Amino acid sequence: MGIFQRIKNTFSSRSSLENPSVNLVEWLNGGGSNSTGTMVTKDTALSVSAAWRCESLIAGSVASLPLTVYEINEKGRTALPNHPISKILKNPSSFYTGFTFFERLTKNLTSQGNGIAIINTDDSGTIESLTLPTGQVKCKIVEGNLVYDIDGFDSFFFSDDIIHFVGFGDDPFWGKSPLQIHRENLGISIAANNFAATYFGNGGSIAGVLKTDKTLTSQQKTDLSAAWRQKYGGKNTNSTAILDLGFDYKPIGSKPQESQLLEARQFQVEEIARIYGVPLHLLYAMEKATHNNIEVMNATYVQHTLTTYIERIESELNRKLLPKSDNLEIRFNLDALMRADMAGRAEYYNRLFQIASISPNEIRRAEGLKTYAGGENYYRPLNMDVVGAKKQKDL
Repeated sequence: MGIFQRIKNTFSSRSSLENPSVNLVEWLNGGGSNSTGTMVTKDTALSVSAAWRCESLIAGSVASLPLTVYEINEKGRTALPNHPISKILKNPSSFYTGFTFFERLTKNLTSQGNGIAIINTDDSGTIESLTLPTGQVKCKIVEGNLVYDIDGFDSFFFSDDIIHFVGFGDDPFWGKSPLQIHRENLGISIAANNFAATYFGNGGSIAGVLKTDKTLTSQQKTDLSAAWRQKYGGKNTNSTAILDLGFDYKPIGSKPQESQLLEARQFQVEEIARIYGVPLHLLYAMEKATHNNIEVMNATYVQHTLTTYIERIESELNRKLLPKSDNLEIRFNLDALMRADMAGRAEYYNRLFQIASISPNEIRRAEGLKTYAGGENYYRPLNMDVVGAKKQKDL
C-alpha cells in the first residue's frame, strides 16, 4: 500500500461514539454549548461586542502592518519591495488584497487557534499565489509527514504546501480554539445579551398596576390591559391618563442595576479583554483609564499581545516562503503603528537623529516626503565625542 493510500485511509476513518472526533464531540455538545445553555460558535461569539472588537482589533492591527522581504548584510537590513515574495505578500491572489488575506488569517488564529492558507505553485515550484481555504481543515501525522485534508480538494496537502499559524495549546501541530476553551465566559456574555434584549424589550419590569375594588373577569382584565397599552403605550407613554370607575394607577419603579444586569455585562467585558489580551480602553471601556496608563497600556498591547501574533506569522512565512534563503527574511514594519501618533513619531525621529542613527532624507522617505541634496549626511551634537578618544586641538 502506497503512502497516498495510507493517507487516504487515515483521513477517511469514520468517527463513532466509541472513537469520536473533536467535531463529533462538539456536535453532540450542541456545537460548543455551556452551562448557560447558549451555543458558542465563531459566529455567535461575534455577537458579543467586546469579542467582535477584540478579534477585529488584533486582526486589523496585524494586517495593517507593512510586510516585506528584507536582505540582511553587514550594513543591516534593506527592504526589497520588488522581490517576488514581497509582491505576493502585498497581493496574495486575484481574490483579495494583502490586508484582507492577513486579516482573515489572523482572525481565524484569534478565534479558532489556527490560521491556514494554501501555497499555490507552478510546475517548476515557483510560488504563484496564496489562497484561503473555505472548507474544513484536518491535519494528521502519517509516516512522519504532516498532511492536511481540506474539504473541496480531491488531493491532500503536505506541510510544505500549507502556511499554518499554530496558536497557543499543548498540541504542536494544532492550536486550541479560544472560543471552545472559554465557552463558559462567552456563553455568559451571550446569555446576558439575550436577557438584556428581553429585559428592555419588555420594559425591564412591570411599569405599573391598575387597582380597583371591583372584581373583574379574566376577559375584562385582558381587554383593559390591551386598551391601556394602545392608548398610553409607545409614543403615548407620557400622555395624561383619565381614570374612572374607581380605578387607581400605581407606578412601580425598577432600575436595571437592581437585577445586576449592568454589573454583569461590565464584568464580562473585562473577562473577554483578559481572554484576548486587549486593554480595556481599546474596547472603549474608559472607567479606569487615565492619560498616563493609556500610554502604558498601548505599549503593553504591542509588546505582549501583538508581538506574539507577529512572531508566529513571521516565523511561519520565513519557513515556508523563504526556506533556503540565508540572507533574506520576511519582516513586519512595526513603525506603522506610530502612523497616527504624530507627536510620537517626531520624538522617535528626533532621538535617532541626535545620535546619528538616521539622516534627514531617511526621515523624509519614511514620511513619504521628497529628499534633498545633502540630506544623506548624519549629524551628531558638537559636545559629544567617542569614548576613550584623544582630544584634538582646534586648528
